[in-house]
Amino acid sequence: MIFDDFEPIELCSLQLPDIPKRSRLYNLKPLGLGTIYIESLTSYITRLAQAHCVPVGILFQSEIAPLLKINYVLNTHENYLAPINLCQRYTQSLNGTGLTSHIVVNSLKALTQCQYLNSLTLLNFKEIFSSKNLLRNYKAWCPFCYNDWQAEGQIIYEPLIWVFTSVTVCQIHHQPLQTQCPHCQKEINFIGAYSRLGYCTQCLEWLGISLQAEELNNEISLDEPVDWQSWVFSNIGELLAISPCLSSPYSQNAIKDGFSVYINQVTAGNISAFSKLIKINNSTLHHWYTGEQSPILSTLLEICFILEVPLVSFLNGKASFIDALKIKERFNLKQKIRQYKLNKNLDGKKIEILLVEACNEEPPPSLVKLQKRLGFKNKELLNSLFPDLINIITKRHYTSCRKNTFSNIQEMLLQNLNTDEYPPPTLTEVGRRIGISNTTLYKHCPDLCRAISAKYRNYRKECTIKKDEKIKNTVRQAALQLHAERIKPNIGQIIKLLPKPGLMKNKKAIAAVEEILYELGYTK
Repeated sequence: MIFDDFEPIELCSLQLPDIPKRSRLYNLKPLGLGTIYIESLTSYITRLAQAHCVPVGILFQSEIAPLLKINYVLNTHENYLAPINLCQRYTQSLNGTGLTSHIVVNSLKALTQCQYLNSLTLLNFKEIFSSKNLLRNYKAWCPFCYNDWQAEGQIIYEPLIWVFTSVTVCQIHHQPLQTQCPHCQKEINFIGAYSRLGYCTQCLEWLGISLQAEELNNEISLDEPVDWQSWVFSNIGELLAISPCLSSPYSQNAIKDGFSVYINQVTAGNISAFSKLIKINNSTLHHWYTGEQSPILSTLLEICFILEVPLVSFLNGKASFIDALKIKERFNLKQKIRQYKLNKNLDGKKIEILLVEACNEEPPPSLVKLQKRLGFKNKELLNSLFPDLINIITKRHYTSCRKNTFSNIQEMLLQNLNTDEYPPPTLTEVGRRIGISNTTLYKHCPDLCRAISAKYRNYRKECTIKKDEKIKNTVRQAALQLHAERIKPNIGQIIKLLPKPGLMKNKKAIAAVEEILYELGYTK
């Protein structure tokens, strides 16, 4: 038969194939995973919105915010994302260690099925670093990096390492990170409702370097020495690079174990001796050691710099031999590390001459004003370099302020004493107006304070006399009215005619009744 030439065909399976679970949003892979330049969460959200061809505000409104269940993220009255709430009050903490970051990361994991989003924040280090001075409040960036990425056709994004306050210099171009838009001169929030990576959220202009900006930046001298910033950058970067590889976040024990290694090695377990050696307050070090507080990242970096131990090795408890004598030799750290806070145009001799001149300056300048004048960003370094001169300047400023305070207080008290204000104010009211407590007023001007109090007491006496006279006249009028109606006045009848029956409880009212009854001949 003709059908003998056909070969049998295997039947197809009618069972549904095993289709993997799909994500609600694109499974966008974070940039820079496992490197120093790992992407920040705010950058990832902006790229995610760009991938879906919608503004960041719409992405938050329609997809992320419903999972957050946080009312203040959305403007419920107008049913759209409120940019001011999104930028100022909410997104500052997205890259950090707090609950906000944790909730948003979990929401994005559910939407994208991407499991590396914890590494785009500092959630893996929330137990070991204090949030104080950890991250910037506004965006920082390297315009040269933006320009290079754009020229090479690379994806523009914002590395997480740029959000640290301790990182101030780009290690690729050795230029300071920018914190203000070169076009509108405004600080830029991490995310706006219409954010674009590499562009200002205020004026929407490109933040990459231009020829004019390049000429300007070439003239900018670095605020910090390259060796210190290299140490900070490499240690923080190494920590961020290992973040995706961590099986679990660091615990508080990492700080304790790190200090234990070197406290046992250098001072034989004596915490107080170790705190004196590295010049850290004993109670502060004890709180770090017991886990009651978390150290500030910048301080921990300084300690690791003194010990010549990488930050990651310190947190992992990897011991390296440390000589106590070497630590003492290296303890000029605060001068070395913070030397950048000096104005480079001033050497030590010139600074000393300016401080001597400030000692004779009238009026004596404050220490804060003096440090700004000399180019210092921190008064601690100035105080450590010239303690005697700073002590003299501080005392002269304090004495001058007290003298000026006394003169100002005396003048203001005289004005209040000689004013025609009625009723005259109490001493407490005068103190409230000028913002000084009664104790301080009496301390500087006791006679004037007594005069103001006496003036108010006289006013109170006048008020009491007038009140008594008014009560007396009211009672007399009521008694005369009853007498005219041929009714014998008595307290019961008089009370009925008084505007306030309670007036009869006043002793002056009783005396007035007795007096009018005597005048009318009812009593002898």
